[in-house]
Amino acid sequence: MKRLVLVAYPKEGQEKQRVLRLLPHNISCYDFGLTGMEVDRIDDDHIVYKSKERLRIIDFGDKVQIESQESAYFLHICSFLNDFKIKYELIHVYDNHFRENCLSINDENFEDIFDTCYDDAFSYFGDKPEHDTNISPFS
Repeated sequence: MKRLVLVAYPKEGQEKQRVLRLLPHNISCYDFGLTGMEVDRIDDDHIVYKSKERLRIIDFGDKVQIESQESAYFLHICSFLNDFKIKYELIHVYDNHFRENCLSINDENFEDIFDTCYDDAFSYFGDKPEHDTNISPFS
């Protein structure tokens, strides 16, 4: 499965704490059932946080790499970074359309972009289920 990857460049202090502490909490507040981030390992030059839901945050000190196999989480992450104007670079995404959505999504337009991505995925992968809207069609 393809992993979505971005690298954020938060400034030290409050901005860095937003990425390492507030971001995982923010994502878990949505109906996706994120169970929280745990330290997976500490190497010489970085700390790796991960969750059971295939989301990893790697703290390299001057930059933070965020990896996800779930596009729903990834869109929430991009929205969060855009809302706080935290500089980041998209490394691996599905295509240019998804890239544009990642770069433009924020709290104000989140529902519209998220619903469009959700509908686009089901037009490609199959019928949209009526009963469970918490399924990520991108994984």
